Amino acid sequence: IATSCGTLDAIPYYENFDTWMSLSALVPMCWNNGGSFGPYLATTYDYYDAGASLYFSCSNSLPSAYVMLPEMIDSIDISQLELNFAVRGSSGTLKIGFCENLGDTSDFELVATLPVSSSSSWSDRLVSLANYNGSGRCLPFIFAKGSGANATFYLDELSIEPRTACLGGPRRIDPVEA
Repeated sequence: IATSCGTLDAIPYYENFDTWMSLSALVPMCWNNGGSFGPYLATTYDYYDAGASLYFSCSNSLPSAYVMLPEMIDSIDISQLELNFAVRGSSGTLKIGFCENLGDTSDFELVATLPVSSSSSWSDRLVSLANYNGSGRCLPFIFAKGSGANATFYLDELSIEPRTACLGGPRRIDPVEA
């Protein structure tokens, strides 16, 4: 399931990136991939289950890359949500936060910073948005490479759901509180 263009207007929201393989899309419709060197769908190398994942590539000349979801409508209380997703890749850092305008990270408000260790295994992550009280409604994922010359990062199985009372369950293996 993916959002229609315009705003993200329903929670829960799920994106496994598999739908977009057959459409030759760089990123899901209405997402912003941060320019010509931004993340794109990977269908032939690595994915969490089957189909596709979102692939980020960074180097010394491009030390970070981002992808941004469409703006969430005002009636969605962001502080009542949590993000679940799977990651893997080279050493680096994943920053999650909010911005006012789609495609513009100049006013980025940090919610969580997650280390990404070099691994060929997927890691399930949970980020609670309970402490977010800013005004930005666009959600970017920003990957920055570590100390090496090049780094890759994969994102898959993203869900935005109402926050649960406890951090337990099959997809909540590696919790990170904001």
